[in-house]
Amino acid sequence: MMLGDDIFVFATILVFGIWLVAIGRLGFLLLIAFGSLNTLIGLVGLAELNGDAPDYIAIFVACNLAIFAGYVLAGRRRKPVEAIEVASDGVPRRLTRGITAAVVLAGGLAVYHLLAAGIPLFASDIEVARFDFTSSGLLGIPGRMYLFGVAISCCMASAAATIHGVRWRDYMPWRIAFALLLAISILGGLKSGIVGLATTLIVISVVMTGRQMYIHTAIARYWWVAAAGLAYGAAVAASYVTYQRMGGSFLGSIFDRLTVIGAEPKRIALLGEVAVPTGGVVSDFLYFLTKYTGGDVSGRYTLERAVSAKIIGVDPASNAWTTPVTVGAIPEVVLFFGPILAIVLCVLIGLAMRQFTKIAASGFWRMSSIGVAALMFFTWMSRGGLAYYVTNYAIVTLLLFGTCYAVYLFSSDLEQRFRKLHSKPAKSRNDVDLGAAR
Repeated sequence: MMLGDDIFVFATILVFGIWLVAIGRLGFLLLIAFGSLNTLIGLVGLAELNGDAPDYIAIFVACNLAIFAGYVLAGRRRKPVEAIEVASDGVPRRLTRGITAAVVLAGGLAVYHLLAAGIPLFASDIEVARFDFTSSGLLGIPGRMYLFGVAISCCMASAAATIHGVRWRDYMPWRIAFALLLAISILGGLKSGIVGLATTLIVISVVMTGRQMYIHTAIARYWWVAAAGLAYGAAVAASYVTYQRMGGSFLGSIFDRLTVIGAEPKRIALLGEVAVPTGGVVSDFLYFLTKYTGGDVSGRYTLERAVSAKIIGVDPASNAWTTPVTVGAIPEVVLFFGPILAIVLCVLIGLAMRQFTKIAASGFWRMSSIGVAALMFFTWMSRGGLAYYVTNYAIVTLLLFGTCYAVYLFSSDLEQRFRKLHSKPAKSRNDVDLGAAR
């Protein structure tokens, strides 16, 4: 790239950044924009490095514009939750007991996973340990609670507090869930751990309250959170063996990992350099259904494994180990459905994103379900692997919702029995008549 082109690209990004900070809001479009920007930079770098035609970059940009168009076409978001009449008597005790049970179950199993599998942040090889989600045993349930359960329980507590007009930080189950979520985000050994925590809270907040804070306001209030997240990410990255082996400056290595290296799996998917498993996305769902029910998956593989195997140079149908890679939702959709249909589907994705911001305050179960769906949706958008995330979010959600509902019903039954035992028996009509006669 010529010097003039470099200056033009830098100036464009700078102007976009200034405009975004001036009028942008912490909402869903921002999450998509930041996630796609580093990918776009990486794809451009890879195209120059490999001498690729820029067609797949144009497809990636077109899909992002389609998401933006769908989001805008869906109409305005709802009014913030303050404008909606909500109850002010606090969260019912029975519901609080149910949510507390769900939070304790998710948090307890997540802690068990860390104790059984080891804490990645303190491991000798953090890069390997951070992807160990199954060695804690128990059918992989503790690992799933570590990955998804604590965030889902935080979503449930947020929904209950919002519906009943209670500030999140004043609601004890939410404080417990947030503390657990913060702990696993730090101890998980992911350099983006704090960013992931912030993303989770932004998604939950937008769905539950409808509020989207201006970026410049967020910077003024929470700059220290961003600084802490960057410091944490840099410290964790410095401990990675691959960073230590890479030549050049440390900041340059981080930039490459966030852009060029991170974009490699996406490039492979956008170019269609791997064979789509027979059955497409249905094949991925059947793979996880078979695997989780104890079936034989020998010789079968998912799209994510196919991309990882392509990078490493092994057969995806073999038993060779492959590292997890981030394909992303857009490259996944393009590979499964082709460019034209992918652009149409991205418009629908934008429409769906807007619907998450238009949900008015409603019942606890409905609000919690929508919040969990939004968390799953944005996890998939950033990482890809639709079948994996739909399946695992569904499993964990059923476990936690079931626990909450069971405790809620049991608590209700106990209260009714308690009232019956301590209520005074009503006087019979004869007793009233005799009393009056006296």
